[in-house]
Amino acid sequence: FTENEMPKDEFIFHEVPGFVPGGHLNVEQGTQVGYVAFKRNNSKMNVFHQWYTNDVLVPSFHKLRQQHGFFSHGDIPEHECARVWSDSDMTNVKSSTSWEHMQQNIKSGLLFCLLGAKT
Repeated sequence: FTENEMPKDEFIFHEVPGFVPGGHLNVEQGTQVGYVAFKRNNSKMNVFHQWYTNDVLVPSFHKLRQQHGFFSHGDIPEHECARVWSDSDMTNVKSSTSWEHMQQNIKSGLLFCLLGAKT
């Protein structure tokens, strides 16, 4: 989108109930939430990556852990961490490899692995 089409925000995120693979086939999946993101042409992707990690990935991971009987109070042991395979978009590489983000992700139980020709 252009600045005329999205004058206030660089990104807009919308939750869409049932917008998940197979959501129309499985009642339980139909209650889950998917997301649609709109971005301006000249926006930096780090806003998207930060939103996705903090608002989608981490809560989903912890919900799955609870559903499977893993309850953690404090740091998650490495053998119980999730391996997150991620695109090697340069902004994602930059944020995923910063020491601050790495510590935050490990504390949340996420170990990022980057894919692509840029890594």
